[in-house]
Amino acid sequence: MDAETLLARATALAGVGRVAPALALTDRALRAARGPDLRARTLLLRGFLVAETDSADAGLAQLDEAAALTGLDRTTRARIEGNRGLVLHRLGRPGALGALGEALHLLGDAEPALRGTALLNRGSVHDERGEVRAAKADYELALALARTALDDDLAAMASANLSRLLLREGAVTEALDALAQVEPFLSRLSGTMAAKCLANRAEILVVAGLFEDAVRDLERSADMLGDERHPREQGDTEAALARVLFAAGDAEAAAAAAGRATRRLRARGVRTGAARARRVALQARLAGASTPRAAAAVRRDATRLAEELERLADPVEARRARLVAVEAALRPKKPAALTPPVRAALRLRRDDSTLDRLWTRDLRARLAEAEGRGGDVAREHTAAVAELQAHAAALPTLELRVASSVHLQRVARHAVRRAVAAGRPRQVLRWVERTRALSSTLPRLTPGHGAGVAPDTGTVRVDDVVAALSAQGTTTVCVADVDGDLLGVVVTGARARLVWLGDRAEVVRLARRVRADLDVLAGSAVPVAVRAVVRDSLAAGLDALAGRLVRPLGGTGDGAVAVAPAAALALVPWSLLPGLVGRPLSVSSTLRTFARRQGPLRPGRDGVAALAGPDLPHAAEELRGVASAWQGRVTVLPEAGPADALAATGRDEVVHVAAHGVHRPANPLFSHLVLHGGALFGHQVQALASPPAHVVLSACELGCAEVRPGDERLGMTAALLAGGVGSVVAGVAKVADDVSAAVAVAHHAALAAGRPPAEALALAVAAVPHEAAPAPFLCFGAGW
Repeated sequence: MDAETLLARATALAGVGRVAPALALTDRALRAARGPDLRARTLLLRGFLVAETDSADAGLAQLDEAAALTGLDRTTRARIEGNRGLVLHRLGRPGALGALGEALHLLGDAEPALRGTALLNRGSVHDERGEVRAAKADYELALALARTALDDDLAAMASANLSRLLLREGAVTEALDALAQVEPFLSRLSGTMAAKCLANRAEILVVAGLFEDAVRDLERSADMLGDERHPREQGDTEAALARVLFAAGDAEAAAAAAGRATRRLRARGVRTGAARARRVALQARLAGASTPRAAAAVRRDATRLAEELERLADPVEARRARLVAVEAALRPKKPAALTPPVRAALRLRRDDSTLDRLWTRDLRARLAEAEGRGGDVAREHTAAVAELQAHAAALPTLELRVASSVHLQRVARHAVRRAVAAGRPRQVLRWVERTRALSSTLPRLTPGHGAGVAPDTGTVRVDDVVAALSAQGTTTVCVADVDGDLLGVVVTGARARLVWLGDRAEVVRLARRVRADLDVLAGSAVPVAVRAVVRDSLAAGLDALAGRLVRPLGGTGDGAVAVAPAAALALVPWSLLPGLVGRPLSVSSTLRTFARRQGPLRPGRDGVAALAGPDLPHAAEELRGVASAWQGRVTVLPEAGPADALAATGRDEVVHVAAHGVHRPANPLFSHLVLHGGALFGHQVQALASPPAHVVLSACELGCAEVRPGDERLGMTAALLAGGVGSVVAGVAKVADDVSAAVAVAHHAALAAGRPPAEALALAVAAVPHEAAPAPFLCFGAGW
């Protein structure tokens, strides 16, 4: 068999991931090759395969050998430089852009498919460096050349890369759709390409906040790359997995994944990638370090790693390794002395990323406290929050957003502890609010108005909100989680008090028990004897919760209450707790939401919409009751679809939806309302141009909110409020269909009579007969 045929077969085998037989054929082709061009093309393929599967340096040596041959045509030399650029990029070494640029220069206007491949690879380099405009230009030109060359493979890869750039604009659902269109085609090409598609989808899922799904995809991708014998790319994927696991709070799994990535990349000569993975491993180790000795070991290892990264010409990662060393040194009660190079890492730099600045300020504040510089602590805390608030919307991926929010949580916990120790409740209130407000204004999943920031939350002072609530006779209750204990800040009139409410875990256990009882009582097939037992259990659970969350507060009077609960209390049915029953009650994670005071709703003639989804026996009766309450001034859609619901929420002042809902704890923005012909998802209502003043979700449990790392809350009600809706009525547990219909009609009758939403709901819930199933509805947002 001649050398040309051997090379063609080797290329075909490499294309489907069969690396070992491909390498064997390149050995035979080299022995049989007679001309420099054929020998160079064989070395080119062999060098790429060796770099992928064995040693990157050995692969580059093969490319150097090919480049040294004389008599090569421009296309062959362009191929060599293109492969050199790709290998350098994957190694994280300098020179990738130069090599790819040289390849494009050599190609000129010839070989559109080869030019497209070089552009695709150069775009990836720009993309990784955060140069979005340059990456997009390269990807778009690669796509155009692929179409000219009728190269479907290249076109699909360029389209997949363009889909990732949609993430930079917050267009997560569009990115998922774009990738879904090309994924089947790419996956058919080879197992390697299928694995890469999974990794690309995982990145999009991370931005969407779907951590569990992203972890599954990255694990599958790493396994598939191992099966396809691509250990270098397998190592890269494991490193990405480690970063996601660490951001999601699973330090143990992150350390294991980072360790695998380090060993695999180091074995292939990918020294910079291996060192970066080790930095993540050290952070994960430190998170689990329970003794001063363990922290000291991390400090020593991080210092050595920083020195190695400096030798590898990676100053950004070297500094991050030194920040790990600082954090480890601050772990013991008596912090370890910082060497000059480690202390120098705490100097802020003009080109620092937002994440690095926040991390650095957090450590500077902790060091200042250890050294007794209280004024510097406060200054660092304030500057950290201001910087993250200024840059949160521009963070390109949720991994960075979550990591930033986690650092902010540490700053806030530190500040809250200091305020508690000083007995300053209003300062506690300000710090809790700063953290929650930031979480609630992170970028949306789809492009929207205002760069993805919820309206009016950034300019309203929490002191002004609390003062306005007090002026109208409303008691403000903020419940914060301080190191596993719940702390209440109660403001009545001009007086603010701190109240310790006890162990968070115990309150969460009680809340889960109460919710389980409510879910049982919402069922229609529960035997009478069982129902009586569950009712007794519910009553005891509600009384126990009130004993933890209401009675200790004392002196709240009998008027309206505004509750801003800790994330762990998302499932508490506040309106059913003894001491709060029958009182106008509004709930929101952030006090700034209460600034959208509404008063009585006075929609115009066509300002109310009532929609119903399928499989709801009382829906028709409920919609008739809502229409009657508003004296017929209602657009009634008994078989509403998703488009109808979106149109109504963008048009009407009051929107009532009688439809079952699904709350998905792993990905709350994909919680949805079940409508005729499809679903309306939480992420679809985030960018409403003209949101309604009030929304009622009468037959579902979409008042539930899931908490992501960094205390960030997501869910259907959160999506509506973030989109500018003034208030939302929804359940925090299952609701019997007949009860939800009765409460909904009574609620709308009170609204039409001029009652504000929170008062209208209190009256409607109080009217539920004692023998009926409970009505665990809450008014979220500004229900005044």
